[in-house]
Formats: sequence, C-alpha cells, structure tokens
Amino acid sequence: MNNPEFIVRQMIGSMYAIYAIDLGVKLGLFVRLAEHEPVSIDELFSKAGSLANANLRHAWMRAIQAVGIINIDQHNQVTFNPQWKVPLTDPSSTAYIATLPACYIALSEAYPSFPDIFKTGRMLPWQSLGRHVVEDISADSLRAANFFISNVVVKIDGLVDRLRRGITVMDVGCSAGHSTIRLAEEFPNSQFIGIDPWREAIELANMHAAEHGNPSNLVFQNMCATQIPPDSVDDVILNDVLH
Repeated sequence: MNNPEFIVRQMIGSMYAIYAIDLGVKLGLFVRLAEHEPVSIDELFSKAGSLANANLRHAWMRAIQAVGIINIDQHNQVTFNPQWKVPLTDPSSTAYIATLPACYIALSEAYPSFPDIFKTGRMLPWQSLGRHVVEDISADSLRAANFFISNVVVKIDGLVDRLRRGITVMDVGCSAGHSTIRLAEEFPNSQFIGIDPWREAIELANMHAAEHGNPSNLVFQNMCATQIPPDSVDDVILNDVLH
C-alpha cells in the first residue's frame, strides 16, 4: 500500500474517473440511468452520439465502475450504487456534482485514440490535439482558478498574505493561459510565470494576455517543467497537469 507507484496509479485513475463523470453528466447518461434503472448497456448509450465508439464506451464504463458509481450484472444490466444517484442526477441537491465538461467532449472527438489512455496509461500527445481543443481545456480551467482563489488559498497557512505582499509563482502546464491570467489579476503584487512545452499554447496565452492589457506581473514561456532552475520561484502550481 505504501508503494509510490501504486499511489500514483491511484491518483491517475481518479483523474480519469473525473473525466468519465464529466462526460456522463454532459451526455445525460446518469439521468438516463436513473430514469430506467436497471438499463442495458446498449440502451444506456443509445442517444450518446459522442460515445458511439465502442472503445470509448468501454473506457467510460471501466472508469465509472472502478470508482463504484455503477454496478453491472452478468446480463450487462447497469444500476447505480445508491450513494451516487443523487450527486449525479439531482441539481437541487447540495451534493450534486455540477460540471462544464465541453472541453472533454472536444478532446474525445479530436483525438480518436483517447480511450487507449484509459487502458494503457500512456501519455497524451498534447501537441496533436489542435489549438481549438487546447483553447477549450484552458478556458475550462478558469473554474479551477476560481476555486483555488476562493477555497484553497485561504486554507494554506500564510499563503494569502504572501500572495498579497508579492511572491513569484510558476504555473506549470499553463495551456492557453486563462487560469494564469486570472491569478495574476487577483494577486497583482505577485509575479506569475506560465510555462507550457507546446509553443502554440504559449502563443494562445500571449494573445489572451494582450486581450487583458498585458498585466505587468505576468509572463509566459515555452518550456518544460524539467527545465525549471532550482530555487527560481517561491511556489509552483499545477492545474489539470499531474495525471
């Protein structure tokens, strides 16, 4: 249980489950399951055009089942694990998992081999996705930036004061820059460096920075995290990157 590789694999599996939940909410799969429980696998996916690919359907089922959201019997009939039904189908509940996963739909459509990642754990070729997919993913990361500002920063002892006074923060995997820009605007006394290994992502980030008046406390660089010089920044953040 203390094997670092095992722990990392658990973390990666959890991230894939988040993607699968996003897809399920976006495509109405959980609502359909709740309305027709139990339901056959074919019936569940009957209206899910973006999951027409059999491999992608299999990957979705595997990820959702692995974290205990659904049960599948020997007749391929699908039912909810009862504790998940309300969080995934009832918007009026405080437990509801609200998502805006348009970027993941774009990802699955732009990269047909995306299901292979679930099965093999191999790396996603970021550069092959295309600018519009990267743009969608980056724009979606604004949710994480707002959550970081309102919920995470205040829970890390002294971090708010440090950011207000002024420190240097590196945003690893900044993509098209949306979340980095949001952070730079929230903490104008701190310096933010957004890095990404894909040159076109940095081009998009600089374009968005110009749209926001090129904040003086913000810079984007085309580089990999392995090139960060030791002790060159005060804090490093990663949004949707580690997996």
